[in-house]
Amino acid sequence: MSYPQASKLRADRAGALDIEDRLVREASQGSRASFDRLRGIHAPGMRMFLSGRVPEAQLDDVLQDVWIAAWSALPRFRHGSRFRTWLYAICFNKYRDYCRSARREPMMAELDERIVATDAQEHAGRLHTAENLRALMTRLSEEQREVLDLYYASEMNLREVASALDRNLNTVKYQFYRGLSNLERMLREQEVQEAAR
Repeated sequence: MSYPQASKLRADRAGALDIEDRLVREASQGSRASFDRLRGIHAPGMRMFLSGRVPEAQLDDVLQDVWIAAWSALPRFRHGSRFRTWLYAICFNKYRDYCRSARREPMMAELDERIVATDAQEHAGRLHTAENLRALMTRLSEEQREVLDLYYASEMNLREVASALDRNLNTVKYQFYRGLSNLERMLREQEVQEAAR
């Protein structure tokens, strides 16, 4: 990416954050129209985060619970933090409520005891080329899937993920690298199996 393109991208992101800050202020003062615009911005990412975790038949109900809770709590939102992080924390809590009410046990995967200490971008480049990434992710622990989904699909940094999930940052880093390591291992196993055919 050239310098002018990178500069424009940063300016576009800054402009989008300014618009979101304005919408959050207006919504926290009772503007339903501003809240509906915020909902339009964040609903697709939250739907993606919940899909695969919540059955399709209950997905809209869980999302509705998220939006009701966000609308109710918005007057108490601290404008020093990012709205998206705050919203995903609500989403995560409503997902946990759903699991408790449905007596749903998160799927657990057998964990590789070794953590691969390589750069996350190197992992990400290899993992994005896998057509069956979503299927492989279902074999990870629930905690690892949550961290990777928020990091990649919702484009949060690890500090934001830790805040949204109300977890220690070092725990989130561990879950992130462990999840990547497990995906790498599963991809290697698939490659060996395919080569043996």
